Amino acid sequence: MQTNQSRGRLEIDFLSRKAMPSIEETCSVLIVGVGIDNDPIRCPYLPYNIGAYLEAEGIDYEMTIVDVDSKPLADLRTRQKLYVPNHNLSVGPKSRRFWEDYLARTGQEDEVLHEMEKGLMFYDYIDNGGLVSSKAYLESGIHTAQIPRSFREKLHNGGISLLEADIARAPLADAKFEFVSCSNVLYLIPSDGQKMAMVNMSAHLASGGRMVVNDLGYVGTPLLMRQGGWLDEGKLADLGLAVEEVLAETSSSQTVALRKC
Repeated sequence: MQTNQSRGRLEIDFLSRKAMPSIEETCSVLIVGVGIDNDPIRCPYLPYNIGAYLEAEGIDYEMTIVDVDSKPLADLRTRQKLYVPNHNLSVGPKSRRFWEDYLARTGQEDEVLHEMEKGLMFYDYIDNGGLVSSKAYLESGIHTAQIPRSFREKLHNGGISLLEADIARAPLADAKFEFVSCSNVLYLIPSDGQKMAMVNMSAHLASGGRMVVNDLGYVGTPLLMRQGGWLDEGKLADLGLAVEEVLAETSSSQTVALRKC
């Protein structure tokens, strides 16, 4: 699954404005779908961005990460540093600001690599009809920083659980989550699977908890009624959910925050 270093920006903005005032000391988080391919390097970001935010806010957290693909989960188990190609930070001020926020939240200075090191992994990436050279990206610079201290510690003490499963059938036991992030996932699943996934996630959302989902619209299976999908206000009500806020919207895509009633 594709990803980028800004994954989690909408979720964190929403958390800070709406969810955090009701969270006192601890927060249980479910992240569905991690993503690992950030052209042209392999590196996940979403769990680290959310973990860094909660750590900086002084909120203790537990996190369950579900992915049907074993590769990003294996990566999460061993990763020590994040890597961001310089060109990713040059696409606009929001991308650079989000990276600077990550550094500030984790108390780090920006470091830029110009040669390979252990943990930095490139993969074959075709851009404009040609194979991208890792040499060119290294010459431009690869920004790097350590993963959040809290994330590293929780991987070892059980505060973070990694579950290889389809979210439609993922065994979440009796867990209840204050926050669920499920972005860039449901469009990959047929409608019947989407319905099972929404039932599973909503059943494990705490009362008053929030869930972020999106619909790419132009690709895959539509989810939200606005994009031609099945999930309308009535179906949301059946799940005990309601739209709290539209976080992002274009003519062909939409990201919404849902709340457990």
